[in-house]
Amino acid sequence: MDRFEIAICGGGVGGLTAALALIKTGHKVTVFERAEKFLRIGADVNLTPNAVKALDGLGIGDALRQTAARPTYRISRTWDTGEETSRLPMSKAAEKNMVRPNSPSTAATCFRRWNRPLMPDASG
Repeated sequence: MDRFEIAICGGGVGGLTAALALIKTGHKVTVFERAEKFLRIGADVNLTPNAVKALDGLGIGDALRQTAARPTYRISRTWDTGEETSRLPMSKAAEKNMVRPNSPSTAATCFRRWNRPLMPDASG
């Protein structure tokens, strides 16, 4: 298989997951992120059981679970006012397998476990 040098724009969940998968297959990956550091922005990202299984396959599921929260409800809100429109309890199986990264640095921590720089090295 050919090995490529790949640039990924965006160090969010999708970008870092893609980077991990590509690194595992032997490609050289550099992730470019515009933000200077990871900060909480007032939103959560829920990872479904299948997404968590995929992260298990990349070897970072345990690190994710150590810092993640587990939702007990599925809550919907209106976009404009934030008024709650529905609240559905999660089943015990969903609570066990669905996680929400609880820290803005969770993805970066998982990525650094692979000893790859998050930002390209300026010294070349």
